Amino acid sequence: MYEIIHTKAIVLLDRVEREYDKTFFLFTEELGLISVTATSILKPGAKLTSMLQPYSIISCDIVLGKSTKKITTVIEKISFESILRNPAKKQSFLAVFNFIVHMIPRNTAVRDIYGLFSLFIYELQIQDISPEQIAEFEVRTLYKILALLGYIDTTYHDLFDREEIHDYTTLYTTVNKVLREIHT
Repeated sequence: MYEIIHTKAIVLLDRVEREYDKTFFLFTEELGLISVTATSILKPGAKLTSMLQPYSIISCDIVLGKSTKKITTVIEKISFESILRNPAKKQSFLAVFNFIVHMIPRNTAVRDIYGLFSLFIYELQIQDISPEQIAEFEVRTLYKILALLGYIDTTYHDLFDREEIHDYTTLYTTVNKVLREIHT
């Protein structure tokens, strides 16, 4: 038996599998971090080829089989590849991306964290932002993710209304302290 899940997803990475297939690493709203197979995507004229690209946000259908996950339909695509051309934005994106990959369990729905990561990507796409603003977006995103994962004591409501959320120095200090504690 299989199930079809319609979800939003951030396409993070891809790799070639077999002659015409690719595996994609996605961060989805419904399923969390997953890998899916796109069969025959490398064949000439394949419909998914242009829509299913790394560094994009998509709406898609994923078929959950007994032991595999296949992506069958991509409805819309928003590319965020442009942020990778700016060294400060790229560094910030990769820092949050790597944090999510290492901290979030596979195949676990984490809608709030997906929403934060999507918002972070949209913020990075703003054309005229300074390196300081980029660093602030990064630290605010990491702070909120750490809070949602339970590493920072706060309620969901306080997470977005708390006074210290507006103080970058406090955020930076708190995030660094928590990350040191996690890794010791």
